[in-house]
Amino acid sequence: MSFWSRLWDTPEVISKGVDAAIKTGDALVFTEEERAEYNQRVRDWLLKWQQATSGQNLARRLIAIAVTTVWLVESIVGLVLTVVAAFHPENSALSKSAAACWAAAQQMSLPAGVVLTFYFAPNKIGEAVQRYQDAKSKK
Repeated sequence: MSFWSRLWDTPEVISKGVDAAIKTGDALVFTEEERAEYNQRVRDWLLKWQQATSGQNLARRLIAIAVTTVWLVESIVGLVLTVVAAFHPENSALSKSAAACWAAAQQMSLPAGVVLTFYFAPNKIGEAVQRYQDAKSKK
């Protein structure tokens, strides 16, 4: 019994433990008010981010054009080489070149997608926020 009495020797310790458990449970559940406040903070942050990065539009555009051009050239060259290699014997240098070009284009697909998303995201986020605010103001 002395172990339990030393462990829970004062009501303050029990009170702190109960408060911690209640706060943990409360943090796990979003009420509608908390969810609305969180959504508003996210929208405000996105608008501030869009305004703060508006000077980077030219750099975004140049990066998007450069990466997309490389990916598009690799894809077109790979397609042309594959079609031409179909009329040549297997294991020729042409078919190996086509396979290498397709592999490079496939590896470039994810970076190209990320760059294009980075380029188009600020505009689309701004449009979505504006539509939401318009719909909210009509209610």
